[in-house]
Amino acid sequence: MKKIFIFIFLFFSFHVFGQDVTYPKLTKKQFKEDFDYFYKVMVDMNPQIELVKKVTGKDILKDINSLRSQVDTITNVQSFYNLINRATSLCLDKHLSLTIPWIEVGDIDSNVVKLNEFYSEQSRGISFAGKITKYYKGKYYLYVPTDLENQDEEKIDELEVGTEFISINNIPIDSFSFVSKELAWDKNNNKFYNHCIATHPNDTYKVSYNGKEKIIEKGACWNFKKGNSPIDITPKVIYFNQDKILFIRIPAMNTDFIDYFKSEIPKVAKGKIIDKVIIDLRLNEGGNDLVWQEVLSLIISDSIGFSQRFLLKNTELIRKYTKLYIDDDLSEYPIIKLPFLDNVEFIDAKTSELRTIKPDSNSINYNGKIYLLQDALSYSSTLAFVAAANTLPNKFVTIGENTGVIGGQAATPYIIMLPNSKITFRMNCMLDGNNVNKLYDLYQDRLTYPMEIDPYEYSKCIQSKKRYSKKFLYNEDSMFKKVLEIKD
Repeated sequence: MKKIFIFIFLFFSFHVFGQDVTYPKLTKKQFKEDFDYFYKVMVDMNPQIELVKKVTGKDILKDINSLRSQVDTITNVQSFYNLINRATSLCLDKHLSLTIPWIEVGDIDSNVVKLNEFYSEQSRGISFAGKITKYYKGKYYLYVPTDLENQDEEKIDELEVGTEFISINNIPIDSFSFVSKELAWDKNNNKFYNHCIATHPNDTYKVSYNGKEKIIEKGACWNFKKGNSPIDITPKVIYFNQDKILFIRIPAMNTDFIDYFKSEIPKVAKGKIIDKVIIDLRLNEGGNDLVWQEVLSLIISDSIGFSQRFLLKNTELIRKYTKLYIDDDLSEYPIIKLPFLDNVEFIDAKTSELRTIKPDSNSINYNGKIYLLQDALSYSSTLAFVAAANTLPNKFVTIGENTGVIGGQAATPYIIMLPNSKITFRMNCMLDGNNVNKLYDLYQDRLTYPMEIDPYEYSKCIQSKKRYSKKFLYNEDSMFKKVLEIKD
């Protein structure tokens, strides 16, 4: 059973050069069989379906089923691939996505890998930049000073930081149809929101600044680069002597950073008195859990163990795929019903083995509290770190913005293949069951000190070239200042 709790996500790229890949020729009946199998997988294996509906009222299964009639219009596998891609986008889970298999297991062989590589290449779309808004207290605000230009690149207007977005194409901003995978839940205002709105010249916008509204007509080009510095994505280890703080910046859970931290943390901390350790996880959208585990091993003086409890739907399909991937049918675990989730049955996979991290031989042997900073864009492995930290409140303090998405610790996603088209997608099949006493606890969206960052501070944090200077952190960064206020 130990294999189920491997938290390392391995992603490999497969490229097909000079190889002939032929689409399978399928009948309408086979397309419908594949769509119905996708739907069944969502019902039987997706643990988020009932949770999202209970918390937000959104019926994901109904939304997916609404696409079924379009199967009648499908004439080839590529079109069907695009339809399934749309279905995955309705699930409010960025992890649930079409994928090129990174392992061969069961019926997934090298031919299936090549086929899905081909599907992916043929479906590659054009994305556009322009994410320039900050969601704050139920509203959307511009956080980058922006020039509006005509097609000849002549400036026609400008927008200041703090400009509020009212509507897009005469549709109120809260009613505008955003890409579902990017939606998050605002529990304070009881509504969905999008972390960032991406502007597009084909849209018309109504905005407001200082109580004055204006219309930005279709065709305007948004030059949002004015004064905008690139986001600093380099890892950092800094010591602030004034308060004896070791500050560690992890911009991504990128294993390429591990050697840097192994070198810099012992070197920067050598001979220093350290009263507090801060790990900055803001704008970190995840990656590999090994990164934060290695960082912790370089800090701690004694081993620490995180409890592990995973909830999987009690269905034959879950047991089939678990048996396929890790040779275990989960029969050793009890079945529970969650009364606050309509008594849905879950397999309660709670292991007696802790997820233990031992001090590295070069650890700085710090035994005080560790402060984690996250923002609304933190995701994936980063949220797993924060959730794990929340199980040890005597060791960790978590500070920052709630994300409004389902986070927590999780195991490697299963790869699932549709039987006829051989289209593959990945899906996390577990909820983190640690410290769950009420419905929203299953989101694992909790912090010791939750905060809301306004668009003005956010703008400074994003744009400042001296973002990690002592002057900026001590004077402009409210999360950093919160750590200074806390008395251990």
